Amino acid sequence: MSENSDSGQLLEPSSAEDSNAIQNDVAGPVHEGQGRRTCSKIARTISWWMRSNACVAQLDTTIGEKESFARQIEEEREAFVREVGALRFQLKALTDQQPLLGENGGDFRYGAENGEKTAVVDEGTPWIELINECSGFVKKGLEKQSQIEARVRELDGIVYMKDQEIEGLNANAKLSSEAQLEKDAYFDAVTNRMLASLSGVVGLQEVADDSIGGKFVHVERGTSMLIENFNLMLAEIEYLRQCLPETTLDHSSQEVGGIFAAARNELLELKRKEAEFVERFRSSRRWK
Repeated sequence: MSENSDSGQLLEPSSAEDSNAIQNDVAGPVHEGQGRRTCSKIARTISWWMRSNACVAQLDTTIGEKESFARQIEEEREAFVREVGALRFQLKALTDQQPLLGENGGDFRYGAENGEKTAVVDEGTPWIELINECSGFVKKGLEKQSQIEARVRELDGIVYMKDQEIEGLNANAKLSSEAQLEKDAYFDAVTNRMLASLSGVVGLQEVADDSIGGKFVHVERGTSMLIENFNLMLAEIEYLRQCLPETTLDHSSQEVGGIFAAARNELLELKRKEAEFVERFRSSRRWK
């Protein structure tokens, strides 16, 4: 060991020249007056000292590398923990579940990094707990997704059934529309025939409204006029019946047709009597 042991470091040979100078300074006097044994011992001591200094230098290099590697590991751990914390909060937001670890005073807290809010994990937090919690969130998210997919399939089935019902209703509506068009065409033809018949009987004016509703109103008006004329005709027939002799009327003559037949027969009888009277009158004048 060297005299600078208070500084905690061992002296290292500056170069091969310093080593050779030391060996010459020590070995010279030995060859001059001391024995071969002492020279050999000194030579082994110098060799051991040189190897010790080399080992110390190698050890210092190894310690520096280990410290650098330890800092790198710590930085990677901190980065990994930040990523795990961010992943945990993202999974929590997706699954909308309460965390297993406390957010206030627990393993997670909010920290500011570059003006952004990030999740920070305490050093004593076991990683297995973080990973298990993330796995739990993922599992719950998958279960929730499965439930949503099942609900979507159920809704798809309901929508398909509703679509089938709508198609059936559309088909029925189409058939009803076609049937309604046929009915409208039929009613239009019937009202046209009725208007033509009524116009020939009661003398209706031309229809101003050409729609089915307007035609029905015109038919109703013509029908009312026809009923009035029919009632008037019945009154006249009754008056005619009263004018006929009682002898010409029988039970069947109480009907409208019977009254007209009785009136016709009465007129024919009167016509015959008139002809006989005229013939008798002419004969009487010839005899005079």
